[in-house]
Amino acid sequence: MRDNNLYSLYNGKMITGVEIQTLVDDYLIEVLVYNFDLDKFDEIYPIVIKKFLGNDIMISMFTQTLLEAGINPIHKLKHIPDSYRYGDHDLVVEIIPQNILTMHKYAYAYCDHLTTVKFETENLPVIPESCFAYCSNLNNIEIPQSVDYIEACAFEWCSNLNSLKLNEGLRNIESFAFSNTGLREIELPKSLLDIGKNAFPKECIIKTYRNAPYLHKLINYQIEFLD
Repeated sequence: MRDNNLYSLYNGKMITGVEIQTLVDDYLIEVLVYNFDLDKFDEIYPIVIKKFLGNDIMISMFTQTLLEAGINPIHKLKHIPDSYRYGDHDLVVEIIPQNILTMHKYAYAYCDHLTTVKFETENLPVIPESCFAYCSNLNNIEIPQSVDYIEACAFEWCSNLNSLKLNEGLRNIESFAFSNTGLREIELPKSLLDIGKNAFPKECIIKTYRNAPYLHKLINYQIEFLD
């Protein structure tokens, strides 16, 4: 009989799998589907392979359709595209697997029910602009060891974010990266070289080192020295 949960991507076809390969600027998506005889839903015809070329916006829309059909393509991706799950109100927990090499801006922005993000990848160099902005229920983050750059507004307006662990090896935090969050104190790593304006809430106590090259940018914060 027809499985209504998987009967949504193409009228009259059921998804059985998905392969996504990254090209230079596009994504090649191969979707494996079973064809149904629309008059006899209990008969399955041979597999058909559909191929698509699309930009980030197209793959984001396509991803939502796959998710609605019960298929999460993240384990098939190397690069999480712009607006990957933007505004997904059903997303609560997300695990970023080891196969992910890069993420792009707004990937998880406005996921207002997202509470937990766990990074398993050890290859991610950058948390991009507004990647998790306005995830108002996200409560803690541990930045992976591979990250050396956190771009502007990456976690802006994550209003319940009250626990943050920054990795040793991090070199740059851009402006407003953690502004309007619930952070009340943060320990900065020795490796940090620069920090942008209003990177943290004004109430946040900054714990850092006396010889840090960015101290002059923290004049509006309460500072506690770690040495």
